[in-house]
Amino acid sequence: MKRLGKKFLAAAMAIVSALSISGCSVESGDALASLPRLPGEYLALQQEVDAILAQGYIPTVAESGQNRQAMQQQDIDGDGQKEIISFYRSSTSGEYMIYVHKRQGDDYVELGHAKGYGRYLKEVSYPRCQNNGARAIALSWGMEDDSASGMSVHTLGSDGLNEALAVRYSNSYIVDVNYDGVDEIFLTAFDRVSSAMVMTAYGFRNGECTEISQTPLSSDVKNVVKITKSTKPGQWGLSLYVDSLTATGGYITDIVELRSGVLTNTTLGSGSKRSAATWRPVNITCQDIDNDGMPEVPLADMLPGYTDPEAADTLWKLRWTRFENGNTNGVAVETFHSPADGWYFQWPETWGSNVSAQRKSEAGIIKTTFLVPVEGAEEGYLFQGSDNVLLQIWVFTGNNRQEYFASSGMEWLYTSDNAIYGYSLPENGYPQLSLSADQVARSFHAITKEWASEVFS
Repeated sequence: MKRLGKKFLAAAMAIVSALSISGCSVESGDALASLPRLPGEYLALQQEVDAILAQGYIPTVAESGQNRQAMQQQDIDGDGQKEIISFYRSSTSGEYMIYVHKRQGDDYVELGHAKGYGRYLKEVSYPRCQNNGARAIALSWGMEDDSASGMSVHTLGSDGLNEALAVRYSNSYIVDVNYDGVDEIFLTAFDRVSSAMVMTAYGFRNGECTEISQTPLSSDVKNVVKITKSTKPGQWGLSLYVDSLTATGGYITDIVELRSGVLTNTTLGSGSKRSAATWRPVNITCQDIDNDGMPEVPLADMLPGYTDPEAADTLWKLRWTRFENGNTNGVAVETFHSPADGWYFQWPETWGSNVSAQRKSEAGIIKTTFLVPVEGAEEGYLFQGSDNVLLQIWVFTGNNRQEYFASSGMEWLYTSDNAIYGYSLPENGYPQLSLSADQVARSFHAITKEWASEVFS
């Protein structure tokens, strides 16, 4: 059999006028939903596509995620050759259809198709369902009730494409946590019996996708905002770090492991309903900040001079704390995070608890000043005097940011798509706390936005 390769992908992404030729219009103007008129080499596949379009279907794409083309390639049956998966929506009823085609000699044959459900197709993922490399098709659906989503999982069998799972959920994550070559699907949802959020693990076996185990999340979870995996396996494989917004504010992290088939929330102590040790008043999620393969939890301490933890202008120092078996196991690093401005700064050990910070914004310039608080100063504890300012980090935004930066006299740190970062090191009266230009450059880090895929790691 001839393997489909780059030539097909190039053709499928070229987006020529196939739909206008066949009289169909592209859904929502998204070029990803266009199916091109394929080269003669793929005439048999084109005939299959034309037959589907003739039934009143138009190509469609998922609204988010990494797999957004209307026609995609994946090895669904695990034989080393990629099949063609294509997505359509009825122009009249809104019904969704998913088709799988395989090349056999000079022909393309349909291996199976499935109907979709939901108000719109949210995301497409391909979890490994057998350790020979075969993959299932996991479809996330937007429902009429926006507070939850639906997921349908389809596997390929001798009788075509079969629905292996259909369930509602709030958040999802797909990963092989136990390194057996087959992915698990982890879903969070609100459990009406316990009136709390739970996480459920589903696994593949004999073409089915069934529940493995379930564990509660912290009782005050309002909604899950992010799930992060470790990259270094522990005793039980990979851990999942579930960051959530709590009902009373702030973030909390539940660390979950699949231990011999039992899903375990390691940060819930005996009899406890809340992972209290991971709660913090700042809306910052876990991150493997020291690149050791295990995410750290950003516990927070108010900087000197601030007294109200709920005030919008209160600034914090973060202690990125390691957890092992649900208990704290040291601090990897301390930082000052400014997520709204897209940067963070590694807190120098010499500063300890002797340094505070202030943030001011005006006319496209955001300035963060690190200073030694002045006891008894008439102007206030965080008064910026002539000799107590250690470092200033400036963020220049707006259309005139280049001119503002050039005229500021600041040293350059970093340039992003929409901002220029600079700094100054004023002379001060605290040589033991002063930094060099090299220290500033090493300690400054831009915060890069992660791919916003909901379901696939």
